[in-house]
Amino acid sequence: MFIARMLNTIKNMGRFLAVCQIFTGKHPANVSVPAIIFFPVLTYQLNCGFAGLMTFHPDKKPAELTEDLALATLWKRIKSFGLKNALAGKITAEKYLDGLETLSSMEKITLELKQESKQEFLFFHAERSKILLY
Repeated sequence: MFIARMLNTIKNMGRFLAVCQIFTGKHPANVSVPAIIFFPVLTYQLNCGFAGLMTFHPDKKPAELTEDLALATLWKRIKSFGLKNALAGKITAEKYLDGLETLSSMEKITLELKQESKQEFLFFHAERSKILLY
């Protein structure tokens, strides 16, 4: 079992290295993907440690972000089921903050938004990140 996994891992690494290009001293935006770049030239950025020695430029295209819109929708729903309404008797205790299902969904979406690709999307699309402020 262990040997089969080891051979499979070696095979996968071989396939990756067969399609991956290797560069030295290039800017990541100027190379085709997938690529490994040793000593990347990043303008206005000085990297230290491993990041200064090597960069990996993957072949993935960023997916369209929908989690921020879903989080904003959930937040609007939660606001209407707040403590003021619960204390006034307008909603039951089970519906406080729109219930456990909504809170669970909100937790999952928040974890998704912590991914680097999602953070990058929000950083470069300021109008979309403003949705999360309200």
